[in-house]
Amino acid sequence: MFVKQKEDLPLYIIILIISQVAGQVTLFPYIPKYIDRVKVSYLSVIKHLKPTLAIFITQLAMQVYLVLNRTLLGIYSTTSEVGIFDSSYKIISIALALMTSISTVMLPRISALVSEGEHATVRLFLNRTLSITLLFAVGLMFGIAGISGNFMGWFLGAGFTGAGSVLVLLTPVILFLAWGSIIGNQFLLPMNRMRGYSIAVCSGLFVNVIINVLLIPQYGAQGAAVATSISEGVVLLAMMIIVRESLDQWVWLKELPLLIIAGGVMVSALLVMNKLPIQPVGLTFLQIIVGIGIYLVILYLFKTKTLNWLLDKISVVINKRRQK
Repeated sequence: MFVKQKEDLPLYIIILIISQVAGQVTLFPYIPKYIDRVKVSYLSVIKHLKPTLAIFITQLAMQVYLVLNRTLLGIYSTTSEVGIFDSSYKIISIALALMTSISTVMLPRISALVSEGEHATVRLFLNRTLSITLLFAVGLMFGIAGISGNFMGWFLGAGFTGAGSVLVLLTPVILFLAWGSIIGNQFLLPMNRMRGYSIAVCSGLFVNVIINVLLIPQYGAQGAAVATSISEGVVLLAMMIIVRESLDQWVWLKELPLLIIAGGVMVSALLVMNKLPIQPVGLTFLQIIVGIGIYLVILYLFKTKTLNWLLDKISVVINKRRQK
C-alpha cells in the first residue's frame, strides 16, 4: 500500500522494523503471570555463563551462514541473483517454521524428562517426533518442488526468472533442518551436549563458505542454493554421527524409503499438472490439494505406522468432541 517505488526504501525498512518489534511487544503483557522473581547472585550468573556462551556461539554460527549466502552472492554475483535466492529461501522458511516448531514445543518437556532421569521416555518421544517430522518434511520437500515452476512464476512475477529452479535446489533444506532440529533441540541440548551441537553447526558453516566461493561466481543463486542444501546436510550428518551410540536411528529411518516413494509419485503428478490449461493461481491450489491427497493415500496404502498413529489420534480427538 505504501511502498511503490525505489524512493520508498526507508519507509519499507521502517515498516519491517515496526512489524517485528510490535510482534514481540504484544507478548509482554502475558509474561508476568508466568515468571516469578528470583534472587540473582554473582556466582549463579558465572555458573550459567559458560553453557549460555556455548548456545550463543551455536546460534551465532547459524545466523552467520544464513546471512553469508546473500553476502557472498552480492560480492560474486548480481543484485538480481540475491533477490532470487532471498525470495526462494523465504518460501522455504515458511515450511521450516512449521517443521522446527515441533522441536521448540517439545524442548521443555524433554528437558524435564531428562532432569527426572526418564531417558527411556525421552527416546520414545524422540522417535515419535522424528517419525512425524519426517512424514511432513518429505511431503513438503517434494510438494514444493512439484509446484515451484508454476507457483514462482505468478507469485514473484516475470522479474524472478529462474527462481523456480532455485526453490527446487533449496527443498532438501526442509528435510535436513527439520531432522537436525529434532536431534539438536530434543537430544543434544537437553542432554547438555552443546559441544557436539556446536561442532555440527560450525562444520556446516565451514562447508557453506567453501562451496559458496566455488559455485556462486559461475552459478549465482543456484550455486548458493546448492551450497545451502549441502551444508545443512553436513550439519545433519555430523549430528547423526555424534548421537550414533546414544540413539537407535534405524528405528525412525525404516519408513523413509516409503516416504520418498510417495513423494516421488506426488511430484511426478504435480509436474504433469503443470501442463494443464488452467489459470496459474488456480492451478497452484489444485496442485496442493491433489498433491496432499496422493501423498497421504499412498502412505495409507503402504500402511505406514506413523500415518496410522496420527489417524488414530485424530479419531480419538473427534470421538471425544462428539461425546461432549
